[in-house]
Amino acid sequence: MTAPHRASTLAGMRRYRPRPVEIEAVQLTADNAIDVAQWCGGIAEVTATDPERPVLRIPTSAGTFDLAVGDYLIRLDGHRPFERRDAIEFEHEFEPVPEA
Repeated sequence: MTAPHRASTLAGMRRYRPRPVEIEAVQLTADNAIDVAQWCGGIAEVTATDPERPVLRIPTSAGTFDLAVGDYLIRLDGHRPFERRDAIEFEHEFEPVPEA
């Protein structure tokens, strides 16, 4: 049996939340696959089964992942690798930064 959650009585315990961050992101479309591939160093591939839905293969230090049409490619900052989010995840997690 685990102890009940009592953060307020544990010495030194504090609550934290993520800092707001700005990211660079692009949603993959059939029309921008080549440009997105050039941006991230990936390879745009068109499959014979669905030539209207290119797949972007992106090599990372953890292996290669695929980005499909409708997915977002994000970069948290210039030093981290790219990450993939599907449209639902992306729209739940991020909102547009107002234009200055």
